[in-house]
This record gives sequence, C-alpha cells and structure tokens, in this order.
Amino acid sequence: MLVAAGASIGVALLVVAVWLAARLPGSRAVSDVATLVAAFGAAAAGAYAARAGSGRVRRGWALLAAGSAVWAVGQLSWTLRRLAGGAAVPHDAITAGLLIGSAALGIAGVLALPVHRLERGEGPRLALDVLLVGAALGVAGWALIIAPARDEGWAMVRDFTLPYAVAAVLTLAVTVLVAARAGGRWLVPVLLACAGLALRGLGRLGVVGLDLRDRYTTGGLLDLCWIAGFLLLAAAALWPPARPVPGARVAPAGVAERTTRARVLLPYLPAAVALVAAAVAGPGLRGTGLVVGSLAVLLLLLARQVVTALDNAAFAAEETRMAYSDPLTGLGNRALLAAEVARAQRQARGGERLSLLLLDLDGFKAVNDSLGHDAGDRLLVRLAERLVATVGPEDVVARLGGDEFAVLVDAPTPGAGLRTARRLLDALSAPVEFAGRTVRVTASIGVVEQFGGEPGDVLRDADVAMYAAKSAGKACVRQFEPAMRRAVVAKAELEADLRHALERAEFSLRFQPVVDLDTREVRGAEALVRWNHPRRGLLAPNAFVPLAEEVGLVGALDRWVLDEACRVAAGWQSLRPGVTISVNVTADRFASTDLVGAVADALADTGLPPQCLTLELTETALVADAEATISRLGALGALGVQVAIDDFGTGYSSLAYLHRLPASILKIDKSFVEGLGTNAESTALVRVILGLAETFGLRTVAEGVETESQRALLRALGCTTAQGYLFAPPLEQGELEALLHGPERGVGAARLRPAEDALAAERPPEPLAEPPLTVGDDTPAEQAEEPAARGVGPARLRLLPDPAEVARTGTTDALDPAP
Repeated sequence: MLVAAGASIGVALLVVAVWLAARLPGSRAVSDVATLVAAFGAAAAGAYAARAGSGRVRRGWALLAAGSAVWAVGQLSWTLRRLAGGAAVPHDAITAGLLIGSAALGIAGVLALPVHRLERGEGPRLALDVLLVGAALGVAGWALIIAPARDEGWAMVRDFTLPYAVAAVLTLAVTVLVAARAGGRWLVPVLLACAGLALRGLGRLGVVGLDLRDRYTTGGLLDLCWIAGFLLLAAAALWPPARPVPGARVAPAGVAERTTRARVLLPYLPAAVALVAAAVAGPGLRGTGLVVGSLAVLLLLLARQVVTALDNAAFAAEETRMAYSDPLTGLGNRALLAAEVARAQRQARGGERLSLLLLDLDGFKAVNDSLGHDAGDRLLVRLAERLVATVGPEDVVARLGGDEFAVLVDAPTPGAGLRTARRLLDALSAPVEFAGRTVRVTASIGVVEQFGGEPGDVLRDADVAMYAAKSAGKACVRQFEPAMRRAVVAKAELEADLRHALERAEFSLRFQPVVDLDTREVRGAEALVRWNHPRRGLLAPNAFVPLAEEVGLVGALDRWVLDEACRVAAGWQSLRPGVTISVNVTADRFASTDLVGAVADALADTGLPPQCLTLELTETALVADAEATISRLGALGALGVQVAIDDFGTGYSSLAYLHRLPASILKIDKSFVEGLGTNAESTALVRVILGLAETFGLRTVAEGVETESQRALLRALGCTTAQGYLFAPPLEQGELEALLHGPERGVGAARLRPAEDALAAERPPEPLAEPPLTVGDDTPAEQAEEPAARGVGPARLRLLPDPAEVARTGTTDALDPAP
C-alpha cells in the first residue's frame, strides 16, 4: 500500500513538473494548489510522527509539522493577495512573517531530531561550524544575489527580500551541519528532513535573486523546490527508524568512519563556494561587504583549523594515556611497564640493578565470588592506592590485568627489590574495612633483580618467581633463580608433548587388583593411566594429570582412559565373569555435561556389563554442586554403573550429602591405612568410616595396604576389600589376565601362609575363649571401678586385637563381648 501511494505521488509530481516546465495554462494555480497540498500533507505526516514518538522525537516532528502548517498559511496568504491585487510577487508583513516563521520552526525542528550526541568539548567546534557555514553562505548569497542589486538596498528591506535571504541562508547552514552529524537509527529520516528544508531554502534564495531582477513569476520550475521539499519532509516523518541491533552500542566501523568524514568535510563546502563566488564576481560587484565577508570566512576557516589541530593533539594525548593506563585503577598498564623497563635498562650504568616485582592477590577470587565483581573492582582500587602509598615516589606501579600488579623499583642498590616486596607484603596483608566487613587479602610476590636483558625476559622471570611464590604456599616472596626458569621451560616442553601424546598412542593403562580380604581373591582392578614419554620414560599420573587439567586436555584423556578400561575389562569377562574395573574421574570431567553419554557410549561400544564398571570420584568433585551431583549420579545409577567415593575423609566433608548420594562404595584413603595400629587417630577414623559405610549400606575398599597387620586390622574392623602392594602393584594387562586365567586363589604376600594354617583354615573354626576386658593395668573389667563418664551402647563394645599379636598369629576375628 505504501509503495502504491509513493508511486502515485511520484506520478503526480512528474505531471506537475511537466506542467510548470511547459508553462501550460493554469500553471500558477497548479503551483499554488500543489504547494498547499504538499505543505498540509507534510504537516499531517509530522503531526502523526509526533503523536507516535516521545521526547526529542516528538518535539522535533511537532516543530516541523508546525513549520509546514505555517508555510501553508503563508502560501495561502500569498495566493489570496496575488489574486486580489494582481501583483506577480506580493510582499506584505503578514505573508513574510509567516514564511520566515516557518523557516525558524523548521530549523528548531530539525535541531530537535535525534542526531549524534555532542561529545565533551564539541560544543565550541559546533558553534564555530555554524558561524563558518553561515558566513560562507552569506558571502555566496551576497556575491550572487545581493551585490548585483546593491542599488535596490531599501527595496530589499521594504519588500522583505533581505529577511527571506537571511532565513534561507540560516536554514541551509543548519541543515548542512545537522546532516553532517546524522547517524544511527534515525539517519534516513534526518537526512530526508534536512534535504526537504535545504531544498526550500535554495528555492527561496532563487526567488530572491530573480525577484531582484524582476524576473520571477509564480508557476515556474522554481516552485518545485518547495513542493518537493514538503514531500521530502512528509517522507521523513513517515520513514520508520532502523531497528536496533541487539547488543550493538556503537556503529560499525565503516558507518562511523563515513559519518566522521562527512562531519569534517561538509562545513568546508559552503566556504569553498563562497570563496569561489567572491573570486568570480565582477569588479563592479566587489564592494566592502563582500570583502569583509570573505575575510570573515577566511578567519573562521583558520580558527577552525586551529581548533581541529588542538582537538587532534588532545585526542592523541588521550589515546596515549588510554594506551598506557589501566581504566579501573588509573595505574599504568602492561604496555607502560614494558616501556619503563626498557627505559630503565637503557639508563642503567655500571653495576646498577633493575628490580621488578610481580604481585598476584591470593584471596581476591573469594571476594569476587562472595561480594560480586563490582565490589571486587572497588577493592582493587583501594588496594592499588595502598600499593602507591607504600612504594617510593619514583617507583612505577602498574596493573597488568585482573588481580595482578607490578612495581618497578627506582633503586639500583642490591636487595632493593626484596625490601620493597616485604613492605608491600605487610601493607597488603593488613585488613581492609570494605563493604561493611573486614576483608583480608594477601599477595604472592615474585622479585627479579637483573643487570640487563630484554624487557620481555625481565617480565617473564618476574612472572616465574611470582608463580614460585604461589606454589610455596602464597602470602610470601620469592626471588628469581635460574633453576626456576628451567622448571618453567621443562613444564612448557611437557605441555607441548602432552598435546600430541594421545594421537601418538603414548598412554597405557596399569591395573592394580582389588582383592577380597577374607579369601584374597581378585574381585576387580583399578585402572591407572601411565604416559610412555619418548624421552622421560614411564610417567605416573601425578607427573602429567595436573598439567592436563591446567591446559584443558583432561577431558580427552579421561575419555580415552574410560574407553580403554571398558574395552580391556570386557575381555576379562570370559576369564572370570563379574570382575570389575574402576576408573578415576576428575572433578572437571565429572562436571562435564557429556559424562553420562560418554559412559553409555563406552559400555555400548565394548559390551561391558554396566555393573562391572565403577567410577571413582573424590569428595571435592561431589560437593562442588550438590544438587547437580545428585542428578548426575542418579543418571549414572540408571545405567547400572557403580559409583565409589574416593579418598573419603580427606577432602571436604560430604557427610551432609552421604545419605542422598547414590554411591555404592567408600574407598578408605591410604593415609589412614598407613597409621592403623600405630596411630590412634587413624585407627579411629577408619573405624568411623567403616561404621558410616555399614550404616548407609555401602561396601568398602581400603587403599594402600602394605603389611599383614594392616590387612588383619581391616578385617577385624569389618572392611571387605582392599588394594595395595601387599597383594600386587599396578600390573600390565597381560600380568593381570594371567591372574584371572588361573583358578581363583589369593594373591600377593598375604597368601603365603604356612601349610598348617591352610589346613586349619579348612576345618571349622573353634570358638575363641573370650578374654576378660581389662582396664589400665590389666585388671579385669568386672573388678575395676566404673569410671565417672564413659561411652554407652553397642558401639563401644568393640575391642581391637593387638596388632603385634594379629601379625604373629594371623587371627583376625573381632572380639565382641556378649551383651
């Protein structure tokens, strides 16, 4: 519909243009009617746009609509006076006031439309552009229109020719500047409105020029200027602004560049026209006014160039400041630090040292997580101020990003860097009253003191020392040593090798048997990954798994281990059906959304029965996100896979979630097993863990069993299965399959019992005589005085056998007194 309406208007305008160009009969009436229709149409369209808009948009279109309506009234007055008096160009105060007032409303309206916002300090330059464009258009109008009719000076004022010309010049000046600043969503409507007003202004100047020569009559082609001008204003009011692009806050680079170029160049075009017009004016037309106007244009051009040069210098200085400063704290940034290090190295003389400190805040992440990033930013500003207050006045303090800072010490004496680092350590560790609470943030500081070298080398060495301080326990200072660099180089080489280890098939699995503590038979095995490094030989997991987690390769490694372990364990089922395989899952891998799918794929691809696969997860991984953990474990349980809680008791307490976690097995950490029988705390912890497992119906596996006494005590306490060097170290696939291939029997040193013990084991056991419970000095319990306070209930009626006696006799039965 809009297309049809536009086409109809275009055809009508073409007909009017042909009519006026050919001066057909009634051309004056056609011109008057077309102008009135166009003006009232622009007024109606502007009123519609004002009603639909708000704020600046509403004010702008309301003023433009009023300007069009006032022009229509002035045009009607013009037509009526011409028809009444018969004059070709009637001039009277009412008509002139209406037409000039329409120009003023149009100027106010286009200035109110949404254009590019003024930046800081841009107001004076805009005012200078207004003066320059106005003066230039005034000179051009003087040279082309006023000067030829200089003898008609009073007539120009009397017939309102001069006010018409001034209004037209101001309209052109404003529209040029507004068009130069247009941009964004309102680019097209603003440009159309400026074009409509400019066309009307040019038409008015043409009327003034022809009128001064008594050559203007209505009904000619010149009348198309306001007809087309009003149509452009109507189109501008009806043209919808561009849709905003989600997330886009700045114009694309090309659009911004074109807008800036237009803003710079457009004010010069009227000046060029003015100077050319003044130059080509005949000798008789170059009066004092034209000379003064031309001189004014030249001075304004010079002033604009000066302002532009000053703006460019200020912009360059601001760009330099931004390039070398941190926007949050106002400190220098990494680029400034590199420049200052290079300068200090150039100025160093003789034995002078360069001291550089690199600081990383230790507890800052917790502040961000608990108080939010805005609060964290404010805390960084406070700590930056404390840094500046602690160092010397000539020292350079920079923020390198995040919570990492650097200090270039302006003191060439030996030890200056370490002394400054200790002062900073004390200053930063002091509490900060912040956000209504006391916050303590320490720092790990690396110090490098060098005589020379490249700036990048100094920064790298300081970074190495800082990470050494982090590894040493944080809140400390470490000075760079060459050995630190060698360690970093070795780590980088290991990382490079690790990235290609999977594709080169350098990983392999070892399998440590999990045995029944009563029968010593192999019930399963734990898969342990090894790296067959081409230069360093066989590497244990602790040599590369933390690095894989750090560089984001642990997911691929875990996937390979899972697939390979399932493939191998599926082959074991023909040797001993039901034997299980345990696979460790890192916290990062457990948090991955594709873990359940990967387990399902591995089972499907290898044919391993789900109940033969156990996934071992640490407490830390389980309590990181309790609800997500429970959901994910439920999905694994639905597959039929068993879940073991590894290293139970060594990490965060998951006791609050233990009754909700769909786990099958608790694994007792080696650190507790080592102290069995020799460390009361370890023994008590093992007893508690086994009690929890019994309460929640979980099976138990003890890790790191290395002695017969440990095995015996674990049996006495109720543990069912274990693994460790007492039975077997991690074995290659063939070695474990050899164990599974033979008859079921005990494995390891624990099975090497005397023959008589083996024969005795075949006979039914005789009941053990219950020894009397003793207290302190072996006094029978029933004769001892009851202590004032003691535990009650069945839990306390569990007596551990003597470890030495168990080791000597092999008797492992727990002694539970009768109730």
